[in-house]
Amino acid sequence: MDEAGIPLVILRTDYGTEHVVTGATDKAWTALNFKNSTRAMLEHIKADQGDDGQLPHAQRAIFLIGGVLLKDGDAVVGAVGVAVFPSGEQDDGAARMAAHEFQTMLANEETHSPH
Repeated sequence: MDEAGIPLVILRTDYGTEHVVTGATDKAWTALNFKNSTRAMLEHIKADQGDDGQLPHAQRAIFLIGGVLLKDGDAVVGAVGVAVFPSGEQDDGAARMAAHEFQTMLANEETHSPH
């Protein structure tokens, strides 16, 4: 998902149904719009501190782990969401791995670009 919240790439398994695609997209959208991972947001909501009880009612927001921000330095440039594994922990691991690979790609571009 780009920084405007528009999906750029959607990958799904052969048998991935619409709820998997929607779940992954909404996880990325949530991370992007709340500028935090869905894991951190879920933990914040569960802590029940402050006025976060209304967050789960935000339209399109989904507070299940597996949504991670993509950054270029401190700038948020997009997000990735994963919703395919049997557990949220696995979704989150795959999303974090994708974000790490994105960081690696940016670093490689910077070291190989002519100045």
